[in-house]
Amino acid sequence: MPRRVLKEPVTELAFSLKYQGATFLHCGLDPAGRRCVWFLVDDEASPMVTNFRMFMTGESVPDGWDYRMTFQTGPLVLHLFEETVDYGRHYDRDSGVLSSMDGE
Repeated sequence: MPRRVLKEPVTELAFSLKYQGATFLHCGLDPAGRRCVWFLVDDEASPMVTNFRMFMTGESVPDGWDYRMTFQTGPLVLHLFEETVDYGRHYDRDSGVLSSMDGE
């Protein structure tokens, strides 16, 4: 099972990763000071979309979000949560198209 660690810069409080079998590893600042998420990808796993959201202290967290970690970036303390949703869709990394598994 081929796996690799990837890093994605994060510029918004809510974001999605469209990689196969993405498993969250870490969120923090990279050496250049950019907020990033690191995750492990299993290239043979079924495709899925993984949604993440950062909540500030005191902000309400809806049901269905799993806590991953807390980190500080400048004056902000952010709490990262993950929601894994299987949309029954396939993400083609080459074309950037998210399509239905039944071809629609």
